[in-house]
Amino acid sequence: MEEDFEEEEEPETLLPAEVSQQLERSVRPEGGERISGLLRGNFGPKQMKITLFTGFCPPFTRIPSVKCVVVEGDAELEITHITPQGVSLSVRKKQRVPFEDSVILHLLAEE
Repeated sequence: MEEDFEEEEEPETLLPAEVSQQLERSVRPEGGERISGLLRGNFGPKQMKITLFTGFCPPFTRIPSVKCVVVEGDAELEITHITPQGVSLSVRKKQRVPFEDSVILHLLAEE
């Protein structure tokens, strides 16, 4: 999984401002399935933390391996819960800002 995971270049061109997630599901040559794509997390003014959930539909047949990185924005993230039906992420800004802001994450889930 590690060698297949790449941080996206120029994420703002890959995920327009009005799009909250863009995911692709595919069958892996070695078996199993993969879901990968970009997620946007929006922060309100002075908001420091958000929780994101991405559902897997149809669900995986077992708990997938999940990796996620911030590709745009100044934030830290934690994968808080993984099930065959989806993944929950906690995203925390590194500093409070007085305006709306967003981060873009790259997600990869494989079974």
